[in-house]
Amino acid sequence: IRVLVEALTSPSGPLSLTTLDISGNGVTAHGAQALVPLLSATKQQMQELQLANNRLRDAGVSALAQGLLRNSSLTKLNRGHDGIRADGLNALAGGLALHRSLACLWLQNNEIRGTAGSEAVRQLLLSSLTLQRLWLGSNPLGPSLPSAFAKAEEERSSTPPHEPLQPNRATLQQLWLEQAALGAGSGRGL
Repeated sequence: IRVLVEALTSPSGPLSLTTLDISGNGVTAHGAQALVPLLSATKQQMQELQLANNRLRDAGVSALAQGLLRNSSLTKLNRGHDGIRADGLNALAGGLALHRSLACLWLQNNEIRGTAGSEAVRQLLLSSLTLQRLWLGSNPLGPSLPSAFAKAEEERSSTPPHEPLQPNRATLQQLWLEQAALGAGSGRGL
């Protein structure tokens, strides 16, 4: 990954990538740290990064979050099937706090679970005001997710207009929650 990133960020490099798919390559948190310069490079206006089925885990998400703080072009990020828990999702939410272009986020088949996972989803929704499509299926979120969504909507709606993070209502258009262990009555709460 380091050698690939060096080639892509080289001032004399011939490529300007819009999509990079390194899914299923056994990339670890160390590899994720090597990707940060690519996300931060002004020459690269990458729009899509596919990292599913690797071994980045929470530490890898934290490393990528640092790159997202300095990135303004990424619109699609796939982090499915990677063992991400609530801590990793909170780190991702922090990385998206200044990022204003992410529209699609795949987080299916991770370990985002229970009340802590639902709270991390709330933080993500508050941080990523441009998110339109969110895949959360096959994460055992449980019945606390609807109240997390409601709290996020309430907080976004109450942000004063002069604040830098103005509410961007109704951006989330598609939500995948298959096999999320929501339980009876969750549909009404959502």
